[in-house]
Amino acid sequence: MIKPGTQPLLSRLLSTINDHLILWFLLGMIVLTSVILVFLSAILEVSKPTEWWLGWMLVEFSRVAIVVILLTRFFTVHLRQGTLQYKLFQQFFLRRLKWAETPRARQYVLDQMMLENLLEQADLSGAQLSEIHLEGANLKQIRLWRADLSSADLESANLRDAWLGEANLRYAKLTSADLRGAELESSNLERVNLANANLCEARLKQADLHNASLYDAELEQACLDHADLSGSNLLYANLRGASLRETRFDEATVLPDGTYWTRDTDMSRFTDPQHSDFVAYAGPDATIFKERSMSAQSRL
Repeated sequence: MIKPGTQPLLSRLLSTINDHLILWFLLGMIVLTSVILVFLSAILEVSKPTEWWLGWMLVEFSRVAIVVILLTRFFTVHLRQGTLQYKLFQQFFLRRLKWAETPRARQYVLDQMMLENLLEQADLSGAQLSEIHLEGANLKQIRLWRADLSSADLESANLRDAWLGEANLRYAKLTSADLRGAELESSNLERVNLANANLCEARLKQADLHNASLYDAELEQACLDHADLSGSNLLYANLRGASLRETRFDEATVLPDGTYWTRDTDMSRFTDPQHSDFVAYAGPDATIFKERSMSAQSRL
């Protein structure tokens, strides 16, 4: 079933594919006819001078080379035209978003951009997007530097390699979001819901994650240096290889194994696989954490 709103881009894609198939068909016919002629010549024992065969092969290879050159040129031109049209269309909606004065008007523009898949790599730095709904949106490599996304709903959104430095995501919903490689340095993530989110290799240096939910989150190889994780919930979170230099915790911080952080807690047993007491990530269905986590969950 075609997702509603994707027909315009899909129809353009199909028309381009059809043009490509025509050129590939022509190239295939040249090669096929050449093979058939050689095969028939062998069966019928057609005797031709060596010079004739060399000339014929030269002509056939020249035809193939010309078609390949034209095919490559066609692909390049179509790719450039498609990229230019995409950028122009994207800029048109970004101007409309900038002129939108009410949250409802901004939501309408963003809905249109979502339907046309125009939010990927868009520059929304400094945009006022509080309480906006972008569930499941493709926001890959989007620029949201210093944007206000407080209380926004970004559940299951694709924010891979997104730039969210110094953004305000207070109370935002990012459950099951893809934030792999995202830049979140110095961002406000107080009380944000990042349950089941993928934050592998994300950069969260100096981020405020006070009272945030990182339940069952993937934080492998993430940078959390100087971040504030006081009061946060890290139950079942995967911290393998994560950097926690001068990261702040407090007695209300729930650790991946269901225990609470103390001044004597050795966090390297959650991050360093070579640690003698390394706690391997096993997820919420694992039995090794259940006894500890049941008491912890009852206190959350």
